[in-house]
Amino acid sequence: MLRNYPSVAATLPALTIQRNDEGALCRADGMEMDVTLYGGPLDGMVLPAQPITSDPGAYMVVPGSVARAVYEPTLGGDPAVWRYRGDIG
Repeated sequence: MLRNYPSVAATLPALTIQRNDEGALCRADGMEMDVTLYGGPLDGMVLPAQPITSDPGAYMVVPGSVARAVYEPTLGGDPAVWRYRGDIG
């Protein structure tokens, strides 16, 4: 699994696509990866090519709702798996 995030200051290698242990597509340089949402109103949605940042996650617009669904990875877990944490707004 991708657990180490390389420095963006380093020269990037040629683009290589690979699959992590969960089957999500990701760049070998670790700069972005496909993320799958688990639980909540958007369960199963795949967000392609999400950048790897120090503050991963998203507030997602839910059709028919004024609230936003909060999805974040579990600390120490697979960064390509974002779990539903509740609503905001």
